Amino acid sequence: MLVTGGTGLVGARLCHRLVREGDAVTVLARPEGGRWRLAEIASSLTVVEQDMTDLEGVRVLMARARPEIVFHLACSIFNPPVLTATDHLDVNVRGTLCLLEALREHPGCRFIYTSSAAEFPPGNDMREDTRPGPINVYGAMKSCASVLVDAYARIYGQDTMRAMLFTVYGPGEAPHRLVPSTILTAMQGRSVHIRDGSVQRDLVFVEDIVDGLCRMGVVDLAPGTVINLCSGVGTPVRHVVEEILRLMGARVAIDERPSATRPDEIKIVSGDNTRARELLGWQPQWSLADGLKESIAWCRAHECMLGEVT
Repeated sequence: MLVTGGTGLVGARLCHRLVREGDAVTVLARPEGGRWRLAEIASSLTVVEQDMTDLEGVRVLMARARPEIVFHLACSIFNPPVLTATDHLDVNVRGTLCLLEALREHPGCRFIYTSSAAEFPPGNDMREDTRPGPINVYGAMKSCASVLVDAYARIYGQDTMRAMLFTVYGPGEAPHRLVPSTILTAMQGRSVHIRDGSVQRDLVFVEDIVDGLCRMGVVDLAPGTVINLCSGVGTPVRHVVEEILRLMGARVAIDERPSATRPDEIKIVSGDNTRARELLGWQPQWSLADGLKESIAWCRAHECMLGEVT
């Protein structure tokens, strides 16, 4: 197995799962990536630093690793930090193109690309065949890469497919994101500030996402298949915050102060997971409450390092 973005939240959990199942795993990682997430299994991995936009370097990597499956999770970060449009282009489009080109020399290798719900227009019950309508540069570049992945399936018959990820959360998540930042703020006894509690997110626990990706690796699927990995429910941010505080028993206030939002912020998004149920036999096994409990327990156990996590 080759996992790009293997030091991120989903990538690291996927690596843990693959190692437990006895797979030989090569991780393509950035020098500044969160390798602490892989510390427990580091001796069981081959970690390679390779610029994904260097086609010849990627070809050499593929020849050495000779993967049966590539899980392509590497992507740019939407916010923060704020990246330029060129940054999003390099990582999401050029990097994906180099991987696809290199894999032309390895027929039979399955390529699973993690698309993003940011490729959709705002709305609920997004289906895999919904026309793309990104409202930010990150989503636009992810959508460009998705077009490439689908095209290589049609043109070259490559065994490419896409997993459309919605809002993934869980233990080890970067502290600036909604769930860990709320937990950390409450642990410090401070009010939780939110700008717009009506904003909705389709939250999926990281272990459910990993399970969906693993199923996509082994189930007989047609090249070009796209599958939403989502809960199918748009949950308001205020409800998520209230649930976290309830589970923590935290008596802190929610400070909702409407303020200017980014013009590229997605206000409402949720997906339809019918295809995942039908093709993979997959649906989320973790309730929001149970997933949040796991996140709370992890944050409490790792409070001392939360300020250092990236």
